[in-house]
Amino acid sequence: MSDPAAGTMDHAEILRAVSQALSTLLQPGDLDASMQRALEIIGQAVKADRMYIFEIHSSRSSDDLLMSQKHEWTTHGVSSELDNASMQNLSFDKFLGMLESLQAGNAYSRIRRHFTEAQHGILDPQGILSFVVMPIILKNELWGFVGFDDCKTEREWSDADLENLRAAAAGLGGAIVRQQMERSFRRQTEELRRHQRVALSLAEDARLAEQAAAKASAAKSTFLAMMSHEIRTPLNGVIGFTDLLLAEGLPDHQAELAESIKTCGETLLSLISDILDISKIESGRLDLNYEPTDVALCTRSVVASFEPLLNTRQIEITCNVSPDLPKWLHLDQSRYCQILFNLVGNAAKFTRQGGVSVNIWTERHLDRMYLCGKVADSGVGMSPEDLANIFEPFQQGEGARKHAIGGSGLGLAICRRLVESMGGQISAQSELGAGSTFSFSIATRTALAPAAKPPQEPSFGRDCNQMRILVVDDVPVNLKLSCRLLERLGFRADTASNGMEALSMLAASHYDIVFMDILMPEMDGYETAHRIRQQQAESSRQPWIVALTAHALVENRHACIEAGMDDFLTKPLRLSDMQAAIDRWRTGSRGLETP
Repeated sequence: MSDPAAGTMDHAEILRAVSQALSTLLQPGDLDASMQRALEIIGQAVKADRMYIFEIHSSRSSDDLLMSQKHEWTTHGVSSELDNASMQNLSFDKFLGMLESLQAGNAYSRIRRHFTEAQHGILDPQGILSFVVMPIILKNELWGFVGFDDCKTEREWSDADLENLRAAAAGLGGAIVRQQMERSFRRQTEELRRHQRVALSLAEDARLAEQAAAKASAAKSTFLAMMSHEIRTPLNGVIGFTDLLLAEGLPDHQAELAESIKTCGETLLSLISDILDISKIESGRLDLNYEPTDVALCTRSVVASFEPLLNTRQIEITCNVSPDLPKWLHLDQSRYCQILFNLVGNAAKFTRQGGVSVNIWTERHLDRMYLCGKVADSGVGMSPEDLANIFEPFQQGEGARKHAIGGSGLGLAICRRLVESMGGQISAQSELGAGSTFSFSIATRTALAPAAKPPQEPSFGRDCNQMRILVVDDVPVNLKLSCRLLERLGFRADTASNGMEALSMLAASHYDIVFMDILMPEMDGYETAHRIRQQQAESSRQPWIVALTAHALVENRHACIEAGMDDFLTKPLRLSDMQAAIDRWRTGSRGLETP
């Protein structure tokens, strides 16, 4: 008999396990070992006895598809089948309907009393009483599946359980993409090194080696951009559903767990953004957006954001902006705030008593104006050895190690590269036990005040009560999240799983807002938006199209503008993002401005 209690899973615990597993897979080191640990974390959370990953591939002698086991975790007392030769090149013939279910993006599960005679021959020696497998979709194609065995009960999985397992499969799929691309990158790097050794004595070989190095750098940038997308996609579900859980008013202990999950997700997201920044800077693809900037206002806003944290630790933070500072300076406002935020955050992290001070002024050298800043703290300080490498990526001083202070070691490296990209310099002075001082300068010039935007006419507002919304996304978890967020805001949405379906629905009925995923099979979001504009060129009530994407680069925004979209939201989605997009539709304030 089945045991219903055996299949009960805690939704918050599963989300926490998926977040922890993703964090494990992001750590440097042996990816196979990291995958083993990730399977253990998720397997224990879902109370499985055995968890494994199979890859689907073509037979060498026919057109049939076969499956081979690649990774496995088992609980104590359950036999490992990873070295079992019968688990390699296994035909789907003995698992009727399994391949079709996976190709359709659905789960496939069986309990022992429903096994076929052929399945008994394979599963009984392994002690399996029930199993369920979830598809792993990579680049819109079925790559393989992740499976969960129960060797104690004939476990029947609920729909809620299957949604949890689907989130786990999506996270592991992103890690597999990383593993494949990292191995490809290592192969390219090894090939590059071989060319470099041959090129030492010949100028022509040196030229070829330089070209190979450029190709390797491009491959790295492509890899990091793809990693950003693949990891942001499952994080969209982790952070988005956690926000919804918190909004439900959970009991204190559950709310604490959900907050921990959200913090882990936000930390992963911050790390991904830092790595992407480093990649763009090193590949020369960093775009600076200069505009008239109120530096005094920006500085005080950044400092104010740290005051609540430092006040709780009884640490004083002061901000001194020179009275001679011009009101408006020509500057990339967001990058200036990023530099200052990283420096003040670094000072706050390493200061346990005393204070943090921020000073901003301007200087002139050789007819050029520089915005200068200094962030000083009374923290743990650094040794001369640590100080020499402090602006290198992934470097942390002895203070961070001794006091177990976390961080990726990317913040100061990004500061240096941003400052140098803006024609300036950054330096540090420090002494162990006596605090640190970071000084920077950025080339700038005075600017005219930005033109005032014309006020919105109240009569332009649109009626949200009659609004019709369409969400287009090929990933079921993302569709569900978007609809739940909109429901939380009081709106109901129709859904489409691809661009062609969206076009058909728009031809048959009017929609006010279309939330459009970008990366979809057959017809991507850019092409779908372009066709919507062509299809409704004569209509006076064209839909407001909002891009939903895990890509966060400037060129992606430009592509959305060219496709005729009106707004742009970056995954992971939050309630505030959806609300802001609807508010912009209501007032007609486009989130994507045409250059």
